[in-house]
Amino acid sequence: MVFENASPEVSLKAVYACGNRQITVDVRDAEKPESDGSVLPGLLFEANIHRDIAETDQARRSERLMSILSGWENDLSDFKNLVTQFDPGRAAS
Repeated sequence: MVFENASPEVSLKAVYACGNRQITVDVRDAEKPESDGSVLPGLLFEANIHRDIAETDQARRSERLMSILSGWENDLSDFKNLVTQFDPGRAAS
């Protein structure tokens, strides 16, 4: 829908409560300029994985943080798996 000669920027924000973490995925339209002057449309995915650190003792907080940071590869894998769910050619599940 165009309003006052302006097209809207469309985006989707999805928030997933997954155990002890909250995964937020923002999806919005994007454009990539090509060398021939044309523009290639696409989607941009941004994510944030949030975890609360309940420990109050500084040493335990540091241990918990290091544990979270050392699991970044699992978080990245989960993000990749989640993004595939946004594939319009894929059957809804």
